[in-house]
Amino acid sequence: MKTKLPATMALCFSLIAACGGRKEAVLDGHWRAAWASSGGEIPVDVSLRTNAAGGLEAEARNDTEVVKFSRVERFGNNINFFIDRYECVINAVLSDDGKSMSGHWSKQTGSPNEMSFSAAKGDLERFPKEAYPGLADKVPFADVSGTWRLQFEGDDIDSVGLFRQDGERLTGTIRAIDGDFRYLEGIYRNGLLLLSSFNGTWVFLFKAEMDGAGVLHGSWARGPKEPVKWMAVREEPDYPDPFNVTKLSNAERRLCFRYPSADDPQLFVSNEDSELEGKPLLVAFLLTGCPNSHDSGALLSQMYKEYHSRGLNMVLVFYELTKDVKSARERVQRFKQEHDLPCPGLFSLAMSKKEVGLEIPDFERFHAWPTVVFFDSLGKVDSIQTGIDGPATGEHHAHLVGEYRKRIEKLLLPQVD
Repeated sequence: MKTKLPATMALCFSLIAACGGRKEAVLDGHWRAAWASSGGEIPVDVSLRTNAAGGLEAEARNDTEVVKFSRVERFGNNINFFIDRYECVINAVLSDDGKSMSGHWSKQTGSPNEMSFSAAKGDLERFPKEAYPGLADKVPFADVSGTWRLQFEGDDIDSVGLFRQDGERLTGTIRAIDGDFRYLEGIYRNGLLLLSSFNGTWVFLFKAEMDGAGVLHGSWARGPKEPVKWMAVREEPDYPDPFNVTKLSNAERRLCFRYPSADDPQLFVSNEDSELEGKPLLVAFLLTGCPNSHDSGALLSQMYKEYHSRGLNMVLVFYELTKDVKSARERVQRFKQEHDLPCPGLFSLAMSKKEVGLEIPDFERFHAWPTVVFFDSLGKVDSIQTGIDGPATGEHHAHLVGEYRKRIEKLLLPQVD
């Protein structure tokens, strides 16, 4: 004999059956991600894949660079993407059809930032022609490959654009005295230049148009901050020697510092301590939230492994732009572990380059993180390297590595006062 279920119970069973039969959308594949900046959308290629354990993995690509997300967490249609080294997270909500998502991006290293985020699934162009047509008028250069003297508004030192063009696809980087802009990717389309990148903590968009004289006039959007104007001409710039930019305020070639250890804040370390006397010393001033500092960390790790056994000492001083001692210590320890640097790691609570100058008045002017000071075995400054030419700069990075070796080898020779 059949019995009739109450209407409410029947409805519950039908909902359970429907939910149980619904499959989560497969997210594997390419996505065109975009951050909404003050200078327009910043598009980047992102790939998702399901690993053997059934979890999601994600990575962003800028030219040959692959930026892996530390982890991806999914709760139904809510998806969170994390990059732990920069305390960066994307919180997104997936559409019901699984073909798009939207949400926001935020990071805590340095000044907290937040931007709207969206992504669409498919092998989509970074800068599609329908949305980004080239200029209507004919322009002097159909190909912008090569070296450009590039000037950002407000800078007193010119930068260098290093571009490679293949068809309309454009890649390259920008050398700047406080560190290169790492890997950029985009298009050059009849006078319209567009380059973008997301490297875990920075989201960049370079946009420019070429005038009749072949000069690029553009803007650099850095996320929620106001865009910076720039212009570039196709010529070799008079670029300064990175080892001859930061000067000392004294003629005795002295530079003194004293900072607490990230391992024990009660322990203060100075370059005048007896443990550091009598041997050449490299002191690096870094930010864990800065990709250039991570490039510097990789290079310093390489030098430490090659030369520490021969007598080279090394100290890392971190400026975490926070007054939270616990957070600063954790960031320093994570950086050292990631780059396998067993040397002392110190930290400062200074919040600006100006404050660094007040803490270390021996600097005539502090220009950039990273800055690396080379001390000889007598405790005097041999040279100071400002910024970094990272791997994205190609031959310039190779030259920098050679300079490190040459200068360290010189410091390891017997010194005469």
